[in-house]
Amino acid sequence: EDTISDYIHETDNAYLENMHREGEWAKKKLIHLNLNNKLILDLGSGLGFFLRNIYEELPEDCLYIAVDRDLNKLLFLKDVLARRNPKRNILFICADFLNIPIENQSVDIVIDHSGTSNYSFEHEDFLLRELNPLFKTDCYLVSLFILFKNFSSNSQITNNFRENFTLSKVTKEIQNLQFQSIDESTSNYLKRGGKYEDFFVQGEEIYTYSF
Repeated sequence: EDTISDYIHETDNAYLENMHREGEWAKKKLIHLNLNNKLILDLGSGLGFFLRNIYEELPEDCLYIAVDRDLNKLLFLKDVLARRNPKRNILFICADFLNIPIENQSVDIVIDHSGTSNYSFEHEDFLLRELNPLFKTDCYLVSLFILFKNFSSNSQITNNFRENFTLSKVTKEIQNLQFQSIDESTSNYLKRGGKYEDFFVQGEEIYTYSF
């Protein structure tokens, strides 16, 4: 749990509060769905803030696939969940997002809690569009996107990567992919992140869009 404590200690309070608020919003959205016999794909499970929050809500016959390219984060999350009861059906996969070894048209619900946004720091392609063959036609999306209100002249986000951090681009992509809609939410502007959320610089403001 030291990993979690360190993250909390090193991250701005307003940023943490927004993360908690959006996490609760996503949890409410997820538990309104029928999760029985469903396959849930979590793109970028990280330290498992979302999964740990909804773990007990998952039915026994639901398969939750947590994907991350950081093996240490997956091992940490697996260890944390191993101490939880009752046991749930969680599959941990360490892989790049474009190489997830699951069948096409198999995903009922995709959890994208900043997975696409993190991918967009290094890629121009919109991740959900790249993974669309994996999703069933009636797939639900539970998502959170990091968006920029503005970019500074010394921004860490180079021009070719900026489009995926704008609301117009994200909403257009979601509409084109025709995900089942439940609700949407936009956060207040945030000016600071912290040691582990240092992707925006002074003068830039970000916010989150949840769908």
